[in-house]
Amino acid sequence: MTIVMFDTTQEPTKSCVRYVPIGDYTAALVSDKVVVSQSNPENQYSNMRWKILDGEYEGNVVFFMLHYWNKNPVTKAFADKYLREMCEATGLSGLISTTEELYNKPCIIHVGIDESPGFKPKNVINGWSKIESAISYQPTTTTKTASPSPAVDPLQNMWGKPAQ
Repeated sequence: MTIVMFDTTQEPTKSCVRYVPIGDYTAALVSDKVVVSQSNPENQYSNMRWKILDGEYEGNVVFFMLHYWNKNPVTKAFADKYLREMCEATGLSGLISTTEELYNKPCIIHVGIDESPGFKPKNVINGWSKIESAISYQPTTTTKTASPSPAVDPLQNMWGKPAQ
């Protein structure tokens, strides 16, 4: 028998959602675990759990995979960049020896949504900022609209001067 001491008459807690909307959230790293990559057992990553600390989505978790131990130099360079952002956002500088040094240090996470075809939408962390210097995250779109090109006079150059 498991004792849970649960009271159904109490005010419900804030709801957890599958993913939070695009935006900036105060959050802290609460745990991480090193995982061996399924695609290449020589590579490992840290599966990080960032918990939102306030607002409508307080208590929700956003995951981030830090591919720090990777044979691909480009992937490793991105991991170094992300780890540096995390450290700067949480106020750490100099040598850190474990990710636990990042635990429970609030910062701003910039959250987006990955809507890759064939998969359910999921949150992604696009960056980290210090709380006092956070800049609102503005998602970019990949949709381009065609705009009419201006009429070009073949006898003039791009500055409107006669062509030579």
